[in-house]
Amino acid sequence: MLARLIYASGGHRCASLLRALLPHDLKILAYHRICEIDDMNDPELVSATRPDFEWQIGHLQRFYHPTTFADVIDRISRGCALPGNAVIVTFDDGFADNYVNAYPVLRERGVPATFFVSTGYIGGQRSFWFNDLARMIRSSPGKSLVVDAQNYEIDADPLKRLRLVERLLQRCKQVDDAQRRAILDSIATQLEYRDDCDPLARPMSWEQVVEMSRNGMEFGSHTVDHPVLSRIAGAHLRRELVDSKRELETRLGKPAQVLSYPDGGADAVTSEVLAEVQRAGYRLGVSYISGNNRSVGIGDMMLRRIHVERYTSRERFATSLALPEILG
Repeated sequence: MLARLIYASGGHRCASLLRALLPHDLKILAYHRICEIDDMNDPELVSATRPDFEWQIGHLQRFYHPTTFADVIDRISRGCALPGNAVIVTFDDGFADNYVNAYPVLRERGVPATFFVSTGYIGGQRSFWFNDLARMIRSSPGKSLVVDAQNYEIDADPLKRLRLVERLLQRCKQVDDAQRRAILDSIATQLEYRDDCDPLARPMSWEQVVEMSRNGMEFGSHTVDHPVLSRIAGAHLRRELVDSKRELETRLGKPAQVLSYPDGGADAVTSEVLAEVQRAGYRLGVSYISGNNRSVGIGDMMLRRIHVERYTSRERFATSLALPEILG
């Protein structure tokens, strides 16, 4: 209601114009998928439909200064201020709909975006593990399920199935990586799951990634296999950080300087993770903690982002950018 009131009064326009004159902060938008919601995939991963995304990018083009992390790092390194109303559009994971639905809009509008991809999935046919989990539960004919010696009933009610997906996702994020994989394998076996997912729910190909990079899109690491980094350690942790960075740099011929943490909450990043991130050579790190960044410096490893969700109205989108301290 507050967003509608501010938007209707034109307050978002006044706020965006005023912010351009103030010390320059950095707003980062967080997206996952641009597509319609279906009955199988995880609806929580849908950030916007294509028409809504087109409107959002048009709004950014009109009122803000879309930029990239490479430009931000360059400006900081040279001691230059960020432009007024700087904003970075980011995507996590690397779903194929990013190429099919988001990239054409961005390219047509001349707006750059940063895609944080899990390199172990790119070019493959399997969907991301968290989307697979949603599909396994939502497509099941309905039966009981045992996970860690606990019984779960897969109800016919779609809302109850969605709640079960959320519970199992949280369970998978709380255990170490080996246990997560074992849980997923057990669920797939019990439900006799066949991976027949929508092509848009699969990862992008490397050919698509290279094309996007050549046409102004930026790429950063989202690790290799998308584990929660606080649940792994040692050589495994280093491999997730180093190998994904090396793969991107080899294929694209550009430095991969920024990492987006899988899951991205405060409990997904430990002091050990932060030390390994810096040791791997990343210059910035992006969390999934909501908020604005009032100042940015090299070595900032927990930058905040403004979440764009399927239920983010146009009024909410506009006012979240103009007044992130209130609605971001």
